[in-house]
Amino acid sequence: MDDKITIKNENGSFILTFEGKCMEISKSEAALITHDPKLVYDVIIAHNRKFYFNASEDTIIE
Repeated sequence: MDDKITIKNENGSFILTFEGKCMEISKSEAALITHDPKLVYDVIIAHNRKFYFNASEDTIIE
């Protein structure tokens, strides 16, 4: 894996550290990055889109 990408399994939670930022990712996302580190950007973008989409469902617009 690229030296600036780390994935740690902490009690079943996968923590991705990349370019000084940390985020929790799924087991399948961790497997993708471990298999092909070039996919780290795709995983981060897809993960953030999923997060913001789900968060927007809970937002009340006045």
